[in-house]
Amino acid sequence: MRCVVVGLGGRGQHWVQVCKEMDIVTLVAGVDPVEQRREEVKAKFGLRDEQLFPSLEDALKAVEVDFVLDVTPPSAREKSRRFR
Repeated sequence: MRCVVVGLGGRGQHWVQVCKEMDIVTLVAGVDPVEQRREEVKAKFGLRDEQLFPSLEDALKAVEVDFVLDVTPPSAREKSRRFR
């Protein structure tokens, strides 16, 4: 199953690692509005630029997904829900 992780802070990075370790999950994208977090995840987990996005809307336009793992704070989730 193809997954997008939304929120690449501490909790998000934990879930990126979990997804990468699971045989049935393919991490196709990571989303965070903060460029520094996207760069950190790219360096730490080997994601490519074309897998990292500043918004969920951008990610959903670019990649096929089966599910979204949203690990953002509740206040940020309201913004991401607009695109579902």
